[in-house]
Amino acid sequence: MADDDTYVTKTITAQNTFSDWLQVRVPARADDAGRPIERRSFSRIQVKATSTAAAHTFTVQVKDPDESAGVAQPLASPPTVSDTVKIAELVGDIDVRIGIETGNFGSGTATVILSR
Repeated sequence: MADDDTYVTKTITAQNTFSDWLQVRVPARADDAGRPIERRSFSRIQVKATSTAAAHTFTVQVKDPDESAGVAQPLASPPTVSDTVKIAELVGDIDVRIGIETGNFGSGTATVILSR
């Protein structure tokens, strides 16, 4: 995972498999006097999931940059069918990944792309 990555992709062939984390960062800003402004911005995240066989249920997880993967939380409306494009707007610095949790893998292969 690198700060300059604009996308991550993963081919999934089994359950409980996720992409690498995509880092979404909000640049520091200052007002005209040079005082820091709260770092609050929306980042658009595109999720594309395609499948060669049975439909899978995808999960998009988010976490704060200083947290471990074990505390990552799923987005409320992840893509749930094949060939889905979904846009989410996230506030502030965040790490995002996509995958298929245990029990949600159909069969075949799923390719996921997460981009900013």
